[in-house]
Amino acid sequence: MSEQVPAAMPTDAPAATPLGVDPDLLAILRCPVTRSRLTPVVDEAGATWLHNDSGLRYPVTDGIPVLLPDAGVPVPTGTSPA
Repeated sequence: MSEQVPAAMPTDAPAATPLGVDPDLLAILRCPVTRSRLTPVVDEAGATWLHNDSGLRYPVTDGIPVLLPDAGVPVPTGTSPA
């Protein structure tokens, strides 16, 4: 009986963004409400978000974007999104 050897991980895999989201995934993610592109943001409190141009942001939990329409919250007034 022969043993199966697991395949090696590809060495050319893209590095994760500072938010822990794969850059290839981030390139295709869109806001579920406006369909606009999302930009990674870390706020003053250290929380991680994906922000769109319309002023909505979505939480990133353990490297997983929570892109549910109800999860989008407005960027607080008077703060910079980035």
